[in-house]
Amino acid sequence: MTSETEGRIFVSGSVADIFFPPGSARGISTSIEQIESGELRRTVNGNLVDLTREELRKYAISLSCDGMSLPGFDSVWRGMICTITPPVRWIIKVEPGQNSVTFARPAANAKMFDAETNNPFPDPIIGSNGTSATFSAQASVAWIEYQPIFQTRVVGRSESSEEWEASATWSLELEEI
Repeated sequence: MTSETEGRIFVSGSVADIFFPPGSARGISTSIEQIESGELRRTVNGNLVDLTREELRKYAISLSCDGMSLPGFDSVWRGMICTITPPVRWIIKVEPGQNSVTFARPAANAKMFDAETNNPFPDPIIGSNGTSATFSAQASVAWIEYQPIFQTRVVGRSESSEEWEASATWSLELEEI
C-alpha cells in the first residue's frame, strides 16, 4: 500500500502486493469480527459453557474505503489466498518482571510502552515466526501494541466510481484460513 495507510495486502503467488495509487487508501475502514463457528450451550445446572474448538477461532476481515481512485484489484478473485496486515493495532499487557509475550496472531510493527508514562521502550525483538516477542524485563506495567498478520482467502470484493464527482469506493471481504 502507499504511505497513506499502515496496512499491507499481499496476494499469494504474486510477485508484488496489490497496487494502491495515491487517493485509493486514505482512511480505510477496517472491521475484524469473530466468525461464529462454535457453540455456547447451557449445562443442566444452567451454566453457560463454550464448546468451540480452539482451531475454529477465526476472524472475518472487511476493508472499505471512499477515496479518489481505485486500487489495482483487477487480478484479485474470490478464493485467492492473501496475507493481510490490516491498519489496526492489538494490545498485550506486560506485567512487571515479564520478559516475553505470545501474540494471538503473527505480529508486525510491534512497539512497547510504559503504562504509567506512555513513553516508548526499546522495541521488542520479534521471534522468527512472528508469534512471540522478547524484551528486557520492566519494573512497571507496560503494554505492547502490534499489527496482527492474517492468512486469509478473498470472500468478495466490490468497486464503484463516480466520474462527475471524481470519487471511488471499494471494499474487500476476507476470512482467515
